[in-house]
Amino acid sequence: MAGVALAHALGSIEGGGPLCTLALVKTSDRMDFVRYEAKTIPVSIVGARRDLRERLGSGGQAVLVYDGFATVDNDRRDAMIVELIAPDGTALASLVQRYRPSRLRGLLGLARLFVPVHGGVAVIGEPIPEEPLSESEATALTHGLAEHPEGRRLYHLARPDVA
Repeated sequence: MAGVALAHALGSIEGGGPLCTLALVKTSDRMDFVRYEAKTIPVSIVGARRDLRERLGSGGQAVLVYDGFATVDNDRRDAMIVELIAPDGTALASLVQRYRPSRLRGLLGLARLFVPVHGGVAVIGEPIPEEPLSESEATALTHGLAEHPEGRRLYHLARPDVA
């Protein structure tokens, strides 16, 4: 689930725009993306956690994704923060995926969705697990990347076999 949400978030900024905080919410009968628009990212995160607490009160799972920064070896980069959300709206675990924003803007950025053009969003390295995730758990958590077209493209993943 987290991999699908991360791939969707990375694909949504392909045209050069900012990421709107989003969640992938799974209940017993469906799975939906929910957007949390606000004037600032911190305000959108507070609103998302409040909404997810209400949505998950009767069961289910959620993954919250928002834009931020990560510094590795004194190199600060844009990053997607991915959190597994508990029914009370708190983060159970998280991982960080650094990326290079798209250098394409406007119509040229949107054209990238249909025509291969260099300069779009690029992932940098593997997802970085935050406590309490181990590296192997972080990798397992993101296995859903191959289920999303943007995940397959950005991570150069093979499409999973379909029976």
